Amino acid sequence: MDFKASAFSCTCKSCCCPCLVDGETANLIQSKGTNDSCWHPICLATCCLGPCTGGTINRMKIREEYGYPTDIAHVIIDCLLLTTCAYCCVTQQTNTEIKDLVKPKAETNGAPEQQNIGSAV
Repeated sequence: MDFKASAFSCTCKSCCCPCLVDGETANLIQSKGTNDSCWHPICLATCCLGPCTGGTINRMKIREEYGYPTDIAHVIIDCLLLTTCAYCCVTQQTNTEIKDLVKPKAETNGAPEQQNIGSAV
């Protein structure tokens, strides 16, 4: 099993400010989806050390935590993609992937006891 999100899902944010997308992705990984703030040390690492730094770390963490292949071939492919012009697409793919992995299985409007069915709020 490998990343399911489309690799062709670039956004303006991932192309113009990839460090913010990497920071958001790192926070989502670390908090299991409860914190989507862009400010994370990975954001600074991406900004100061180059675009492939944060993306590689994020993708490796997802690979390890969610059972994706961690063999050297997949890691090398990640590094190669993250050092080319495909960087913004791969960054957005990683962000979309973690959002899909951490979102609740059944999207509802809350538990029945939290819903106000037929009553005024």
